[in-house]
Amino acid sequence: MTTIATLGEIHEDGTSILQKSNFEIINITNFKKENLTNKLRYVDAIILRTANLQKDVLKECKSLKIIARHGVGYDNVDINYLNK
Repeated sequence: MTTIATLGEIHEDGTSILQKSNFEIINITNFKKENLTNKLRYVDAIILRTANLQKDVLKECKSLKIIARHGVGYDNVDINYLNK
């Protein structure tokens, strides 16, 4: 099963649509580095709101295929690391 982590709350309709599509959803509200590193290790996708995703967290994401930003821009993501 594909696992999607939401970093921050998304509308319950969005969560419902994802669950009906057979995605496992992990909602993360604790954005401390240690927690993110642990929880994101094997997720396939991240829906990102305002949390910061830096290299030290991203390098531990072994199954990550996509980061979808809920909002505008990717200034809270280490794009240089992802481009490598």
